[in-house]
Amino acid sequence: MSGEKTEAPTPRRLEERRREGQVPQRKNIIEAALLTFVVVLLIWLFRPLSEALLNLSAAVFSSISHDLEAATATSLVAAMPVVHWMLAICGASALFTLLLSCVLNKFMFAPKALAPKFERFNPVGQIKSIFSKATLYSFMRMIVLFTAVSAIFIYLYVANMDNSLQASHCGEACLYDLFTSRIGMLVAAVLGVLIVLALIDYKIQDRMFISQNKMTKEEVKREYKDQEGDREIKAGRKSIALNDAAAPLLSESTHVVHSDQVLAAVIFYPGAGYPPYLVFKAMGASVPGLCRKFLAMNIPTFNVPGAALEFYRMSAPGQYLPARSIRSMEKILGRTAGG
Repeated sequence: MSGEKTEAPTPRRLEERRREGQVPQRKNIIEAALLTFVVVLLIWLFRPLSEALLNLSAAVFSSISHDLEAATATSLVAAMPVVHWMLAICGASALFTLLLSCVLNKFMFAPKALAPKFERFNPVGQIKSIFSKATLYSFMRMIVLFTAVSAIFIYLYVANMDNSLQASHCGEACLYDLFTSRIGMLVAAVLGVLIVLALIDYKIQDRMFISQNKMTKEEVKREYKDQEGDREIKAGRKSIALNDAAAPLLSESTHVVHSDQVLAAVIFYPGAGYPPYLVFKAMGASVPGLCRKFLAMNIPTFNVPGAALEFYRMSAPGQYLPARSIRSMEKILGRTAGG
């Protein structure tokens, strides 16, 4: 049926949705990337941050015998490095989140997305949203994440039960090494699960967004028809058609500058003050044959490899060369006349 939405949305429709603030959900991959970034940042700053925290603890416990004002002053001085480090971590995390959001969704400011939507107060719509594909997918994703994290935790707990019992007889040093290594393994495993789920979520959210914005065949035809009737597109096509219709013929060229591999046919009138107009250019094995054709049309040809390559690179056929090409042409013609 023509009314069924079976066609993928056009680029114009996707751009309209983006201007309205409707983009694929990226919060899961942003959360996973942010958590990974914070963990790496904390590992990198572990030494200065731990030193600041130890200094703060020492200052607090050493101020027990002091009065309130002296203890407060000492604690505040020791707490400032910790505050500075925490503010730096929060600022870096916020900047990382902002940059990652711009990379995934580009820079976007949609006032329409901030407008209140009163249809959300409709209880019927809220009930329908409970059983929507997006809600069911989010629920399944949370179940998979909870199951995976629980399985990792249980595995590490059961697999290291004997090691924990043996380490308890060894003393504080053994327990510290055991638990720090296992906590590191737990954090790495959980981060790995989050990253894998985020990558899968990235693909699924893209497909769900495309599915939500599918169009009927009639809508696609109408949109492309509207684009063809757009004034800017029509003006651009008309300009191209006029340029093609007014393009000079090869026989109208006044000079040909070439080498063994490059050829440029131009229209140039010395003393007119206009730069050469590039009529035609070519590169490759066809250049010698083209030179013979231009000579057969009684068009002067000049074997100047440097100028030929420069003209070839300067512009496209149907356009004037830059103003500096006037001097190159005058040199070519003057050298020929002098010879």
